[in-house]
Amino acid sequence: MPVNLSELEQLTIPALPPVIVPVKLETQILEPLDPLLAQQVIDWTLSNRIEILNVAGPSESKDPMIYRAVYNLLHTIYYLAISEANVVALRSTCMPKTVDEAIKHLIANMPLKFKVDLSKMDEGELINLHFSFGAFIRNQFGLWNENVDLLNDCRNLSGITFMNATDATAFIIWELWKRLSKTPKLRVVK
Repeated sequence: MPVNLSELEQLTIPALPPVIVPVKLETQILEPLDPLLAQQVIDWTLSNRIEILNVAGPSESKDPMIYRAVYNLLHTIYYLAISEANVVALRSTCMPKTVDEAIKHLIANMPLKFKVDLSKMDEGELINLHFSFGAFIRNQFGLWNENVDLLNDCRNLSGITFMNATDATAFIIWELWKRLSKTPKLRVVK
């Protein structure tokens, strides 16, 4: 089902009023959603400096699945974008040996907005963090190779003997989500 993602970009020409130039990205959304598509849309919006995204496509009466497909795409884009925006704030030389240490480090260094957003997510939405925040955790905490202690702690706490870096990351995110969800009503005050 083709969906046009388009927007207008403002270009400034010296001594003339701003000119509006249409910038268009056409893509096809397939179910199940390919996370690489979401990353491509993010890259396109950043490279074109898109501030407002207009999504156009068939109406729901013509394609009953269009709403859900577009929602899933935009939802994935949102979580990829907030995760990427918050990665810089979380960078450190921390190499936790336990799940508890990892969670304490993440909570101490995560921006409040990200904590609030994560705590409000449904458990089923956590998978949306796999390619963004999950990749950050795997790389930052050395789950691919050098941090055997953290990987073993994930295995012990989860009861899953054969757990790889991806599984361990999902377990850490789930434990982090559980801890943040128990926090009394996290919210951003403006």
